[in-house]
Amino acid sequence: GLLLGVSAEARYGVSTVTLGPGELAVVYTDGLTEAARDGEMFGGERVAEVLDRVAHRRAADIVEELMQAVRNWSTEPLDDLTIVVLKQLTAPGRAPGGLALKSGVASSDT
Repeated sequence: GLLLGVSAEARYGVSTVTLGPGELAVVYTDGLTEAARDGEMFGGERVAEVLDRVAHRRAADIVEELMQAVRNWSTEPLDDLTIVVLKQLTAPGRAPGGLALKSGVASSDT
């Protein structure tokens, strides 16, 4: 797909996901799955194995575990590697103490 931010005319699809308590959203560049060892890619299956093992941990720890796993596995230099882990800690729509949270979408012009 088109790189983010390289064209003012670019249009991107919008999706909404609601995470339950303890659930994760993991976003990464192809540098994670395409990291290579002797021509074999790290791949989505290895990513899933790491996530299965560490999903109970903090988001920052999950990022570190993924980075460490791909560094240990790859025999070639890593390229364009970005990982973002979002972890829902409480029930959606409620802040600690039961206060309602507001949500919305901001315009890219603001």
